[in-house]
Amino acid sequence: MLRRASPSLVSAARGEVRFKQFGMERFVLLVKAYSARIDAHEAQIAARVANIDGDVAKVQGELKKVEGYEAEVRGFLQLVETKQAVITAESTRNEAVIDEFELRVKAAITALEKDSLDNAYELKKYDIIADNALADAKLALREAQSDGDSTRRHADTSRNAAGAAR
Repeated sequence: MLRRASPSLVSAARGEVRFKQFGMERFVLLVKAYSARIDAHEAQIAARVANIDGDVAKVQGELKKVEGYEAEVRGFLQLVETKQAVITAESTRNEAVIDEFELRVKAAITALEKDSLDNAYELKKYDIIADNALADAKLALREAQSDGDSTRRHADTSRNAAGAAR
């Protein structure tokens, strides 16, 4: 019998898909962070070149670029951490939902198994009662046959005795 998937299982499946998609998104964000680090390094080099040239204003401008790129790197890394935390929380929630569902299924199965054992017990009781009744009936039949045989022998003996007396 097919049953509709529960909303929690659908949610769990969607969470798993989002988690798998996050791998690619995480890679892209890490590439962007790495690119921003390269830009920061290039700005540092430009600041050193400007410093060597003696251009203070250019040095300060390049150092501001470095700060900007470093902030961009921190932003990308924070975004990766935040998304990872969200995915982990969703995964934990989905695991709890699945665990709850498994417990419900186990409880239902346990109830069915108990009913099955109760029914088997009642059937065994009935079998024993039926076997006892059948044994009693066979015993009564043997007793009746034995009484009948005894009565016929007695009657035959009585007839033979009466016939001999005549």
